[in-house]
Amino acid sequence: MTQLENLFSTGTWQIYIVRKLKKPLLYLLVKACDVLPEPTEENTRRRNTHRLINLYHEFFRHHRSEWPREKMFRGLWKIAIIIYDFDNYYGDRVDKVLEWWLQCGWEFRVGKNPGRDWEA
Repeated sequence: MTQLENLFSTGTWQIYIVRKLKKPLLYLLVKACDVLPEPTEENTRRRNTHRLINLYHEFFRHHRSEWPREKMFRGLWKIAIIIYDFDNYYGDRVDKVLEWWLQCGWEFRVGKNPGRDWEA
C-alpha cells in the first residue's frame, strides 16, 4: 500500500462503502434536509446549540456545491443540531468529545481552504 492508500480506499472496501453506506446515507440526509425545520435560536434551547447554528451559517457562507452535496451537508448539520439540542444524552457526549478534541493536539488546516466547492 502506498502512502496515499489505506485499507478503505482499495477495491472491495471502497465499493462497499460507496454503494452500501454513502449512497443510502446521502439519500437519508437529502430527505432530512427537505423535511426537518431550520434550527434557529428561537426554536432551540441549549447555549451551545446556538453556537452550532452560527457554525452552520458560517459553513454555508463558504461552502458552494451542487445538489445533492448541498442538501446532504444541510441535512447532516440539521440532524446534528436538532439532536444535540433536544437529547441531552447525545448532546452531553458531543460536548465531552469536543472537549477532548480541543485538547488532543489536532492539526488544523490553518489558513488553508478545504479545496473545491469552497469560497474564502
